[in-house]
Amino acid sequence: MPTTTVIGELEGERLIVENTWFSGIRLFHGEKMIGVNNQIFSVSKDSPLIRKEIVVGGVSRLVEVFAVALLTVKIQLKVDGQHVAGHRL
Repeated sequence: MPTTTVIGELEGERLIVENTWFSGIRLFHGEKMIGVNNQIFSVSKDSPLIRKEIVVGGVSRLVEVFAVALLTVKIQLKVDGQHVAGHRL
C-alpha cells in the first residue's frame, strides 16, 4: 500500500504526517499520534483534514494538515498558518 510521508520540524520538535490510500491520514508529534482522519478522498485544499493544538516551548501552536488526494496525494503541513513542510497547495 503506497504511503506518503511529510516531515516538518518546529523548534526542534518533529511533526510527521503519514497518508495511505486505505487508512487515511495521521498526524504525529514526535512519536505520539495526535490526529487522524480516515477520509479517503480530499478535493478541497482550503479545509484542513486535521487541526490540532500542540504546545511547543511553552507556547500553544495550531497545527493544520491539508491534502488534495484523488489520483495522487499532495500534503501540506502548516503551523499557525505558516507553511512548514510538504507541498504548497
